[in-house]
Amino acid sequence: MVRSAALIVNTPDVWLSVLFSGLASIVLGVILAKLGQRFPEKTFFQYNRIIVGKFFGWIISAYVIIFYILLAALETRLIAELVHTYLLLRTPIEVVIISFMCVSTYLTVGGINPIARTFELYLSIIVFMLISILLLGLQHFELDNVLPVLGKGLLPVIKGMKATLLVYVGYEVIMILTAFMKEPRKAVKAVVAGTAIPVLIYIIVSVISIGVLTVDEIKILTWPLTSLVNSIEYPGGFIENFQIFFLIVWILAIYTTYVGAHYAASLGLSQIFNKDFGIFVYALNPVIYVLSLMPQNMSEVFRFGELIGYLGITVSGFIPILLYIIAIIRKKGGSPKRNET
Repeated sequence: MVRSAALIVNTPDVWLSVLFSGLASIVLGVILAKLGQRFPEKTFFQYNRIIVGKFFGWIISAYVIIFYILLAALETRLIAELVHTYLLLRTPIEVVIISFMCVSTYLTVGGINPIARTFELYLSIIVFMLISILLLGLQHFELDNVLPVLGKGLLPVIKGMKATLLVYVGYEVIMILTAFMKEPRKAVKAVVAGTAIPVLIYIIVSVISIGVLTVDEIKILTWPLTSLVNSIEYPGGFIENFQIFFLIVWILAIYTTYVGAHYAASLGLSQIFNKDFGIFVYALNPVIYVLSLMPQNMSEVFRFGELIGYLGITVSGFIPILLYIIAIIRKKGGSPKRNET
């Protein structure tokens, strides 16, 4: 994210693009939560047919499912490249992918409850370790590297949102999760809090990365944050390689993203065809495997990621807003049920 945004903004104001994109994502997330609240105990794949009819609902569902399949493939390739580059240099990338998918499938096939509990556990680990690493990186931080603010005006910041909006894709999962909430009336609060956490983290990442590495250096680095972590030195030399802690954070983050995407795609297929959810969890594995190996190098992986990001913007923005407007006009849906427990 930082590298892509720095190439566009070309000023230290990358963090402002991150902030503005985050605020836009929160607003969109609220709209999506409101949409889900109109159809209690129904997921996006079920209520879009109520709004626009079975035919168009099927097309929309297929589009969203394809997006989640592609996202799962991207995450699979990213973790394979990460592990192959930093941990298992001689291990074939195919072996890494298959191993990762086996572990992920074990959690995905269990359904929403074990997934939610696992994510809740990993959230605290990811946030704690990442913030700790970033704070240690402050030892090389130079304030002059992030100044001046708006030195070239607001236009570069607005252009930078093209790159930073893509990293927030994922909040649209609230359209699915609302159906499983005990208190769907709290969906808005949930999506605001859930999106605000990465907004804050991404701002911190942007500011510290630029403050330590400078904008010019970030633009030529493939993994800027990894380079930042490599620069950390603990007084006394008790710990020499902080990269291992960052890799743990990175692997957990990719793992949770993959599981969420795999689950959403499998759930969508099961609800479209009225078949057992587990069948599609296993059936999608070879599809995701083949798609993950299609990019021939990292440049193609990045382009693949940008394509998925643009698809994600339509999934998390254009389509839900259009459905929400149609639902209001056609008076489809109602208020979420009150929790009786």
